[in-house]
Amino acid sequence: MTDELQRLADGLTADYLHGRWRPEATEAHRARILSAQASIDAGLDGLAAGGVLTAASIDEMLRPHPELDTWRLAGVLRVYPAGTLEAQALVRDLLDAIAVGGFPLPPPRPLRYVEAPARYDGGPAALFLGGGITGCPDWQRRAVLQLDAIGSPAVVLNPRREAFPLGQAEAAREQTAWEYEHLRLADVILFWFCAEAVQPVALYELGAAAGTQNTSRTAAT
Repeated sequence: MTDELQRLADGLTADYLHGRWRPEATEAHRARILSAQASIDAGLDGLAAGGVLTAASIDEMLRPHPELDTWRLAGVLRVYPAGTLEAQALVRDLLDAIAVGGFPLPPPRPLRYVEAPARYDGGPAALFLGGGITGCPDWQRRAVLQLDAIGSPAVVLNPRREAFPLGQAEAAREQTAWEYEHLRLADVILFWFCAEAVQPVALYELGAAAGTQNTSRTAAT
């Protein structure tokens, strides 16, 4: 079941980012309740880890509804307790993104998300997700959800493709050109470095960004 939660959470998050899935109204309402309850149940220590989803809170989300079996969140939450900590954190980030409120609401996520090799032609402020890809967990996906959770209106430029055509030299050249161009177009560049791999390209990009006059554009974690 551990791999099952990661598979379902990855698929649902990808569909959310690309606009292929949006929760039904009642499903979204329960997700907002669950997101708030996760913060309440967490306490101060748990909040640092992104909240806590208890069995009681999940049962509340899954209480009977005529369309419950069609809700994709329901399938995710049913296997949540058996998932890895990483997969569970992704689910909580997704719930928090769905739960964002306030006024004015930002445009729907697909209108604020550009994933390589799609192009960003300017307009609203843009944030580039620098940092590792090869050999690193998909931290970019969680970063987008966390930006949604705070109501960020920025367009996110994500160099990590949903499916990269490995072994195709032309795709590799296209990827390099895309990253170079969109690094220059971004208003803010966010770097994150994982402990699992050395990331020379990301380090080069960080150095290049830090060497520009507008160093306030760059944030590294």
